Amino acid sequence: MDICATDWLCCNSPFRLAFIPYVSAYYENYKVPATGSSSDAYSLNGGMDIKYGINDAFTLDMTLIPDFGQVQSDNQVLNLSPFEVRFDERRPFFMEGTELFNKGGLFYSRRIGGTPGGYYDVEDQLESGEAIIENPNEVQLINSTKVSGRTKGNLGIGVLNAVTARTFATVRDSLGVDRAILTEPMVNYNVFVLDQALKNNSSIGFINTHVFREAAKMDANVTGAEFKLRNKKNSISLDVGGALSQKFYNNPDSLDLGFKYGLKLAKIGGNFQYGVWYFTESDTYDPNDLGFLYNNNSLGMGAFLSYNVYKPYWNILRSWSNLSISYERLFKPDIFSQLDLSTNVGATFRNFMTAGMFMSYQPIETYDYFEPRVWGRRYTNPTDFNFGGFFSSDYRKKFALDGNANLRTFDESGRYNVNVTLEPRFRLNDHLSFKYEIESYNFINDIGYATIDSVDNIIFGKRDLLTLINELEAAYIFTNRMGLGLRVRHYWSTAQYKDFSVLDQSGYLTDSDYSGIDTSGYSLHNVNFNAFNIDLVYTWVFAPGSEIKIVWKNSILHKGSEIADDYFKNFEALSDLPQTNSFSIKVLYYLDYLSLRRKNRNS
Repeated sequence: MDICATDWLCCNSPFRLAFIPYVSAYYENYKVPATGSSSDAYSLNGGMDIKYGINDAFTLDMTLIPDFGQVQSDNQVLNLSPFEVRFDERRPFFMEGTELFNKGGLFYSRRIGGTPGGYYDVEDQLESGEAIIENPNEVQLINSTKVSGRTKGNLGIGVLNAVTARTFATVRDSLGVDRAILTEPMVNYNVFVLDQALKNNSSIGFINTHVFREAAKMDANVTGAEFKLRNKKNSISLDVGGALSQKFYNNPDSLDLGFKYGLKLAKIGGNFQYGVWYFTESDTYDPNDLGFLYNNNSLGMGAFLSYNVYKPYWNILRSWSNLSISYERLFKPDIFSQLDLSTNVGATFRNFMTAGMFMSYQPIETYDYFEPRVWGRRYTNPTDFNFGGFFSSDYRKKFALDGNANLRTFDESGRYNVNVTLEPRFRLNDHLSFKYEIESYNFINDIGYATIDSVDNIIFGKRDLLTLINELEAAYIFTNRMGLGLRVRHYWSTAQYKDFSVLDQSGYLTDSDYSGIDTSGYSLHNVNFNAFNIDLVYTWVFAPGSEIKIVWKNSILHKGSEIADDYFKNFEALSDLPQTNSFSIKVLYYLDYLSLRRKNRNS
């Protein structure tokens, strides 16, 4: 027997080892036009990526003191919900070769090097006369390593480990004496994954995530498993999965346990498909130290029916239609939360235009147990109906256009949502292309949490939420090794409150004397939010695996209470808001170990 068939570490394979050192330089200017103040900052960084081929199937990737300052800016939004915002991962190390680590949905890589856990608590720790001088909003990643691959027996193995540095805020008292406040201890993140592929596209998987914090802070562990079974015809599927979360505190007797599990049984082959699903997430299930979950404490079930045509007929290349129903309750206490019905139909035509429409309906009142921000309370949403459509033209042509729109109406006087998106794209030639997207979201007479008053009444407000997003992307390809990319995004969102109500114990709104106005006559809750970003990136791959990247970024992020009259007046006012301009140069150089050794032998 070939010993390599059983030992994946010992197989002979070409020696693969590469070092990719980098050096980067940054200049940053922060300007406040209203006061005329301006400050400059400079930094010089260096680090290295290492790639090592353990064998033909397994690769080790390591990054030492990485620099992600040149990645695309996040799409910041106005968040009035009780849940955090999820951002896309754009850092190359966490995007490349990480498919295996996404098993079970327990790994959200943005937790690594994210916002310090104590970032928002610094102000509450200030002593008399102190002011915040510096409060970093990102944790420095010291190093990260991942090993991944698949054996000859089709067993996928993945290990990822990352270490982040301690993070401190700096505060200064009236005498000029500085004091450091720890906002994040040193943290070690670990992910371990096993994924055994079976016959007929079936598989069984295991994943464990662990977060270890220094100085006896809270540690967290989540263990999950999933099983996917398909029949020989690949027409019937059974998916079963679950996870256990654990949180460990200073007290050895203090341990929080939570769990989730779910299953889905479906017919997935043929024109006519259908299935049922069920899930449970306990009230103590919390994977968010290294995962992402909007909310726990829920259970749900549902079913779907769909009919798909994959062969051309009449003027249509393919079409689809489906109908689904979902029903949800709280896990604890076991009470109803919502019922949804939805359907959609669509087709791709012979001219490669795709179009369709969708509808959803909540036929009975639904209960939101999270918007009140007080556990045990709920807000009663009225019944609503949502209708919309979409289209997408032929991408093979120089000009293409995508669009979608929907109208959502509520069984409540004057309350509705209207949303429209248009995205034209133009490819002038093989070198120059443009894409522009405009999105408009209009929530009229929306209802949401505002505050808790002095006698502990939960106050809800009626408000108009208006959001307009403009985004332009352009790319110019000089050669197959050199290109220029531009991305400009302006997000403008306003919340204008009209009146306020008290949320009663049964979940309905009653009259309130709360005005939402301060002693100077200004609104305490109106919001005018702007997020403006420019990312201009020049890339030159001067040698295989080696590149020079020059990036200019402009960033304006501002939240105020004075709402502009219209979009153009708001846009004109952007130049008066605090803004950050940064200019950076980063050089990566690919060094192959075998090439270096051959050069040394020949010299």
